[in-house]
Amino acid sequence: MAGLGGRWRRTGDDGPPRPPRLTRDEMRARNGRFLKLDRRTRRDIMRAVNRGRAVGDRRHAPLAVAVAQRQQRFWRAAWLLGPTIALAQGALTGLPPEQVVLLAAWGTLVLGALAWWWWSRARRAELANLMAAGGRAGATGSGTAGRSRLPGGPARPAIGADADDGTAETTVDGPPRPPRPRGRKRRGR
Repeated sequence: MAGLGGRWRRTGDDGPPRPPRLTRDEMRARNGRFLKLDRRTRRDIMRAVNRGRAVGDRRHAPLAVAVAQRQQRFWRAAWLLGPTIALAQGALTGLPPEQVVLLAAWGTLVLGALAWWWWSRARRAELANLMAAGGRAGATGSGTAGRSRLPGGPARPAIGADADDGTAETTVDGPPRPPRPRGRKRRGR
């Protein structure tokens, strides 16, 4: 179950595993980089995270992951504001205990639903930006394994595979090398 508490984990194959959390030092470093960006870029990153999407610029994906994790940490405990506000209001205004309990229940329900909504969007944004940044090993779309150098191009031949067309050379210890120019046009003449 993907609950709001940090101890609740998903069971089975009903979703992606929880990605590793950033350490405090990593979070501080990314927050510092985030604050050095111009206002419009920060707004774009925040808008993407609030909508549960990946950022448009892949270079900003690690910063969006940090923002999403920060939002998740806040929304995990935000439902507690409902009963806290109800208890404070009951103590300051002298409401009867029945009304304080009803107010606390209503506040917990409303803020719990709100917290779940925003937490789930931050979670979606975190996963989307991790994939955009290539930070999840084995995930589709991460890294360049099996993809062409050009968007929409055919898959690269496997390392050590024979390239019949001569467009790519493979090496034993690395990815395929780019094609060599064939003629005057490609040599700049």
